[in-house]
Amino acid sequence: MLNSEEIDKVKKFRKKYNEMPGYPRIIHQTMFSSIAYPCAAEGCPAGVAQMHLRANGDVSPCDFTQLSFGNIRERTLKEIWEAITKSEIYSKPSNQCRLADKEYRDKIYNM
Repeated sequence: MLNSEEIDKVKKFRKKYNEMPGYPRIIHQTMFSSIAYPCAAEGCPAGVAQMHLRANGDVSPCDFTQLSFGNIRERTLKEIWEAITKSEIYSKPSNQCRLADKEYRDKIYNM
């Protein structure tokens, strides 16, 4: 996990090169989510503006977590999405990747 100092370095790096003509733009996934989820191009859109569908049909809030809220072969996607968004750990936005929070990791790995 990146610490605060490392996150700031990444932000500065992205800003520096995005302001330079002739360089490819540096983007990340949460920039695309910022339309639906006002994360100011930073933060965790999992369970707020995105979900991940695995090949076996399991649906999780994020592709980085094994936590499944159901399988589309057994429940509707609407039911699964509602379960995600009403869950204690995804009902509120997060300013950073939730996996950076030890308390969050402890919760999902003990579910």
